[in-house]
Amino acid sequence: MGASRPIALDLVAALRDGAEVVAGRAAVRYAGRSIALPDTPGVRAALAVLATRGAAADELRGLAGGPRELPAVLLALARLRAEHVLWDMLCVDGAPQLALLAARRRFEPPVAAPPVAADREVVLSRWCVLRREADGWQIESPLAPAVVVLRAGAPAAGLIGLSRARAAGEAGLPGPVLALLVALGVIVDAGADEREGPRALWSLPDAWLHARSRLGRAAGPFGGTFRFAGLRPPAPVLAPAQGPAIPLPRREPGATGEPPFQAVLEGRRSADFDAPRGPLTIAQLGELLDRAARVRAVRPPDPALPHDHGASLRPSPGAGGCHELEVYVAVQACAGLERGLYRYEPGEHALERRGEVGALAEDARTACGARAAPDVVVVLAARFARVMWKYEAIGYASILKDAGVLLQTLGLCAAAMGLAWRPLGAGDSDAFCRAAGTDWWEESSVAEAALGGPSEPGAQGP
Repeated sequence: MGASRPIALDLVAALRDGAEVVAGRAAVRYAGRSIALPDTPGVRAALAVLATRGAAADELRGLAGGPRELPAVLLALARLRAEHVLWDMLCVDGAPQLALLAARRRFEPPVAAPPVAADREVVLSRWCVLRREADGWQIESPLAPAVVVLRAGAPAAGLIGLSRARAAGEAGLPGPVLALLVALGVIVDAGADEREGPRALWSLPDAWLHARSRLGRAAGPFGGTFRFAGLRPPAPVLAPAQGPAIPLPRREPGATGEPPFQAVLEGRRSADFDAPRGPLTIAQLGELLDRAARVRAVRPPDPALPHDHGASLRPSPGAGGCHELEVYVAVQACAGLERGLYRYEPGEHALERRGEVGALAEDARTACGARAAPDVVVVLAARFARVMWKYEAIGYASILKDAGVLLQTLGLCAAAMGLAWRPLGAGDSDAFCRAAGTDWWEESSVAEAALGGPSEPGAQGP
């Protein structure tokens, strides 16, 4: 028997809800952005159609008026897809069922797809994420070249029902819908091994963050969009103090006798916190924070510039000058300081008492695999609004990068001072918020490290 004939897909290109053609120009405005297109008669004719209704790709290409105009029309459509302003609606019997938003820069919607046999066992791919947006239910997958948007009245129940394997004929999805979703990799064979090859090492949250915070595999606004400018003020450059602070000693100016930078870099090791070491003092803690985390200068935001959120200059860089990371120290034992949780005030070079150590010390002991808790747990907490006000899609990824850079800066400074230092793999953000009195959505921990007194010879780990 011959292979079944592909199912022709009735796809209609249309401007996304909220997008509009700019009068008198070859441009489309969407979400505060104006997207300029080649200004040719064919492009203007295509935009005139899209301003009032959707159209099949063949109709839009036919508006070029000749082969010389066609490249400009194709370029305009490709750009609108890449900017996630143009979507392609799949219709069945004239009724829209779903829309496709490009998740690849060169995405072209398929015009046909192989039919799916009624007895074929299928299931929703384990890589899919279903979430609600203003456009409707969106299904995203790092493997799919497009985001699927379920329009009002679309057979969402059929898709949700495929959380468990069943015969394609029992899925309750129209044939073209099922065929397209299988072609996109949103629906897969029930027996497919989706953990084969390199994918076996990935979890869905890791793959989702990687795809969503990079260009090329996601649909939507990206980068420094300043979407909250004019709606709410930016977070202050420096966090306001909540109470009295304890001044810290600074590094002695002109101190000498330290090894050169390359020797520090090559000799750095994660400390074994069960090994013998000397006591940690407030002078050493103050010097470490002065070296790695102090504020050198502050530039307040300019009220005349709606996108200006101000900036500060510090030894460690921060994405977009936001410097959203706050340094906390959970002190178990430090000569000159009482036990407790303190926030470092980088402008004044002081410590503000916030609360008790709580579970932070025990969590750090477990993460170190040590018999006793480290003298100090250094906690990096993010004031999320400093980054999220400016950046979209890449905000949290930027925070993690900043945290890694600051951990390295602190660790190298600790190594130069001969102090014990060990970055920790994870921490409890809720435990931190309880101890610090912060809100999980506004300011919570993103990284931790253990700090101790001077390590004695042979006390360092791998």
